[in-house]
Amino acid sequence: MSQQQIEWLLAKKIGLSAQIVGSKMIAQAIQTRMAQCGLTDKQTYWQLLQSTATEWEKLLAMVVVPETWFFRNQSAFTFINQYVKSTWLSQPKPLRVLSIPCSTGEEPYSIAITLLEAGLSIHQFQIDAVDISQPALEQAQQGLYPPTAFRGQIDRTLQQRYFASTPAGYQIRADVQSAVRFMKGNLLDSQWLPVANPYDLVFCRNLLIYWEEPARKIGIKQLKRLLSNRGILLVGHAEANYFYQHGFEKNDSVGAFSCRNSPPSPDKPAKLDSAVKPTNLTHPPFSHVVSTPRAKPVSATVNQTQPIHPVNNAEFHSAETQLAEDWLSIAQQAADRGQLKPAFNLCKKCLAKQLDHVPAYFLMGIICQALGWNSQAEDYFNKTVYLEPNHTEALNHLAGLVEYRGDKKQALHLRRRVQRIRQRG
Repeated sequence: MSQQQIEWLLAKKIGLSAQIVGSKMIAQAIQTRMAQCGLTDKQTYWQLLQSTATEWEKLLAMVVVPETWFFRNQSAFTFINQYVKSTWLSQPKPLRVLSIPCSTGEEPYSIAITLLEAGLSIHQFQIDAVDISQPALEQAQQGLYPPTAFRGQIDRTLQQRYFASTPAGYQIRADVQSAVRFMKGNLLDSQWLPVANPYDLVFCRNLLIYWEEPARKIGIKQLKRLLSNRGILLVGHAEANYFYQHGFEKNDSVGAFSCRNSPPSPDKPAKLDSAVKPTNLTHPPFSHVVSTPRAKPVSATVNQTQPIHPVNNAEFHSAETQLAEDWLSIAQQAADRGQLKPAFNLCKKCLAKQLDHVPAYFLMGIICQALGWNSQAEDYFNKTVYLEPNHTEALNHLAGLVEYRGDKKQALHLRRRVQRIRQRG
């Protein structure tokens, strides 16, 4: 047995790219599993891996390390809340939702809570949650979570209303737990989940970035099949371009990175838009992508259809003597109102106070990307990474930008670097 055989098997079965995940990490997982099985002969382990589903599950659990928490990328759930209130409250049919991969359940339960908060009853929506890992599904079905599952800018009142604190952790409320149906499935399996009634809403975030290109194409085709006509697909910020290039329609959703299924008419083939730039992606609310100890969170999501309010000059003059973090807080609020160029200038004031202020450089990169200034965005993300080498969000943005300008090798290097950082925890 060679490691290349196992890497081939991972690519064939689940689409995983050894180049992106890293051969070294796969080798460590193989060595660990062999030791736990009491094996020293690689050929024996290869035979065990091919013949025993349980061992395949255990190796997979070591290779695919989920990174998930409740309400990850809050702007996606803000968008869903607004979408449901404007579209689904008066609908006679239930809203059908798919979460794939659902990992240990944080995402589908976050969706259920969001739908309840938007005004739907338990009987007005159906959530199917799918993952390839049986251990992850079993943990999800238990609905019991440690405090680390509630990281980030989560609304603590939601945690209090929908979870019971127990000595073992936080237990999801029974009615929310019953609203989610967990099942095992593989998006690459063309025979999996035949649907007569497609989904209105699909969450498939941060999956395709770890796949090889042939697997991505199959996955996109499968998602089109599973999604209803004009249904909404939410993806990771580094993945949106894949879908825009394969017939999905960009959706007006600030920070949610969503698109609509837009099947071609019988007399008009789908047009693949190869000219979509990363900078055309809707940007997230800036207060959610940058955090500092002193910055106050801003809960409002930017609505680009609303008129831009004038910048409050008092904010600028009253802050002349403030610290760098205070300048950044004001910049975030300006950016959240859609005032990107004033926010950019405020970031410069922040850097005038503190030249090595990492969140300021990162926010400037986000603003430049939103404005279409790709070269400047790269510069600021590179400065972010220079000062904070493990800044995974900056690395992900850099990967998307360099891939767009044609440097796929560098993009691959950056994504593998992100994967290594996340593996280290």
